[in-house]
Amino acid sequence: MISLGKEKIILIGLDGCDFRILKPLIEKGYLPTFSELLKNGCHGTLISTLPPNTLPAWTSIFTGVNPGKHGITDFIIKENGQYNIANTRYRMVDSLWTILSRRNVEQIIINEPVTFPPEKIKGIMLTGFLTPLQERRKNFAYPSSVMDEIEKVSNGYKTELPFGFEEIIAKSKDKGFQLISEVAENIIRTTKYLSKNYDWQLLATIITSTDRLQHFYFNDFEYISSHYKLLDNFLNEVISHEAEANILIVSDHGFGPLEKCFYINTWLKDQGLASENRNLLNVTLSKFGITYPKLVSMLMKMKLYNFLAKITPISVKRSIPTDSYSATIDFINSKIIYPSINGGLFINNPNINKDVSTLVKALLSITFNGENPIKHIYFRKEVLWGPYAYRGADIYLVPKYGYEISPRLVPLYLSPPLKFGDIRSGTHRPEGIFIAYGPDISRNIQLKEPLFTWDVAPLILHMLGLPIPSYMDGCVRKEIFREGSEPAVNFVKYEYGIGREWVKSRLNKLRKKVV
Repeated sequence: MISLGKEKIILIGLDGCDFRILKPLIEKGYLPTFSELLKNGCHGTLISTLPPNTLPAWTSIFTGVNPGKHGITDFIIKENGQYNIANTRYRMVDSLWTILSRRNVEQIIINEPVTFPPEKIKGIMLTGFLTPLQERRKNFAYPSSVMDEIEKVSNGYKTELPFGFEEIIAKSKDKGFQLISEVAENIIRTTKYLSKNYDWQLLATIITSTDRLQHFYFNDFEYISSHYKLLDNFLNEVISHEAEANILIVSDHGFGPLEKCFYINTWLKDQGLASENRNLLNVTLSKFGITYPKLVSMLMKMKLYNFLAKITPISVKRSIPTDSYSATIDFINSKIIYPSINGGLFINNPNINKDVSTLVKALLSITFNGENPIKHIYFRKEVLWGPYAYRGADIYLVPKYGYEISPRLVPLYLSPPLKFGDIRSGTHRPEGIFIAYGPDISRNIQLKEPLFTWDVAPLILHMLGLPIPSYMDGCVRKEIFREGSEPAVNFVKYEYGIGREWVKSRLNKLRKKVV
């Protein structure tokens, strides 16, 4: 069995990174460090969660379980008949940093998206994407004593692009790209400083700028290549300064072009299954052209946003028009809703259940000018298992490559996103990346079978010589390591009575369908 004792592991998360983006840049000679990692390391596809979205995927990466066990099934969670926006309170199992803290392992966690408030760990935590606007300058770090230090080093720690950055990109692609680069450089400066000035055994830093870049610049080769060159230089510095460390690079999901959106709530509305939110607040705001971004900007200028954001019920927030092109879906009175991009269908009316098979057949047979935007449809039990699977959607839809399934309520079923003011050119795909490199890693190996997001946490525990909790869904792939190592794959009975063979069959089924 491999046991690395006090040696170091570096985990670099590249949000949304995809080999279909990375490998062409390597082949053109733009990314010499990435080229070195692939030639003298191990790499393969990392399959995301369904839906392949930030919150469930990163949580699976850092817990070792599927969303049905950790509880963060998407951005929107259904609990007790209510729809709520997900946050860390919904995470129901230990995170990797909690497990390692119990083992007294020093760690530095930077910009992990599903963190806020900062947690007390053995080491340093800087929060990420979920950090509220009003907290980004006063509550982003544990211990709090490092905040002033980080603010100075990073020139103002940034967890996200400024509010309304889409409008900036629409007006000036150069300015938008500059903002994206600044966020990446901010995290890079912070990572380099902390790694050199504090003790750690695990250094985990997540760079989310790749996701934002690919959403808006997917077809802009110069911007894409320039940003990845920045990351390549950062990786070169990491390898140079931490030659004895083992390095893991992972993405929470992949990316593909966004050519057309299937506006499924529009289709559901026309089938009599979904309805538009037309309460008094929604009608009034729509009449005066007040959208959510405009309202937030106005309240921030009046210095009322922080106060009102805390006390406003989620039902009221949902009544605010998201933009001037689309209506708002009625979450409560609709029989079926589709609340998040590339997510799933939630059935509100139990009487619909008997007609689900008819609904699925109708969706798979849909054609718009000969096009069907749906590649696969899964029932919840096919992709989620565990005590919190009920929080997920009843039916999951995977779009064909080049398509996105959108929750916006607009006049057409299928159209390019730009028709309704959406300037994105890229969207999430299930196939992310996995790269391993270092003194204990196999050389020039491309994994034949993909990994899953929940395989990452067990892998890190194994590399640190620590036991893998029996409830974890993930396993350790021995071909990742050099000849002679014998990973301790820990598959025993799960706490709710499901054993190894059931999990293996579920993973194999998912591999065949998604890959």
